[in-house]
Amino acid sequence: MRGWPLLMFLTGCSSMVTKEDNSGYPVEVSVESDPGRPLSGVAIVRQGSTKTLNTTGVTGKAKFVLHGNVGELVTLEVKCPPDFLPAKPIAAKLQRFVSNEPIRHNVSCTPLKRRAVFSVVADAAPGAFHKEKAVPLAGLKVKVFGMDQGVTDESGTAHILYDANPEELVKLSVEAPEGYAKKLTPAVLPFDVRIESRDAIYPIAATFHAPKEAPKPQVKPTGPIKVHSGPIRI
Repeated sequence: MRGWPLLMFLTGCSSMVTKEDNSGYPVEVSVESDPGRPLSGVAIVRQGSTKTLNTTGVTGKAKFVLHGNVGELVTLEVKCPPDFLPAKPIAAKLQRFVSNEPIRHNVSCTPLKRRAVFSVVADAAPGAFHKEKAVPLAGLKVKVFGMDQGVTDESGTAHILYDANPEELVKLSVEAPEGYAKKLTPAVLPFDVRIESRDAIYPIAATFHAPKEAPKPQVKPTGPIKVHSGPIRI
């Protein structure tokens, strides 16, 4: 009989651990599209339920309270926007911290497309139209997959925004339009750009040359031919 009090104490502790806490467990889920880029508008739903617990705001955070038993694992679904890859479900363990901090989880919603900025600088190499300096070329067309995307300005630059798939090979070209004031060679400069798995800027240096002038044909002298009229020695 001496073991009964200890057994009752342990049984009571066990029931305390598994008993549902009506006050709930605070949870904070942080969602980013890329490191340091919070994503808003992402709904957090308890698996098996259609009710949204909360939606991330401009800080990418969603706060809510979960109810259940201590130590219970609650599966949370992260509803990434349609233009993002699905995120893995969260297994949130219901527990309390001495500091009253919420249960925190970090999630990533990876974009399906990546924003590429093609920073084009077009010029004529030194010696083409100036003996010592490169000359900026304005009015050149910038094409992506053969479609017009922009035109270089007076400084010879153009910035093209383009959404592409990660690892996609983008075909870009810089070319002189028909009737361009300066004769350039080549008329078209092609570039192959491999898109990274992040938003990035891609510098494009398009340097043209002036076509070499054909050598002038040598003209043979014409006119009377001088004839030696002196005595010929034998």
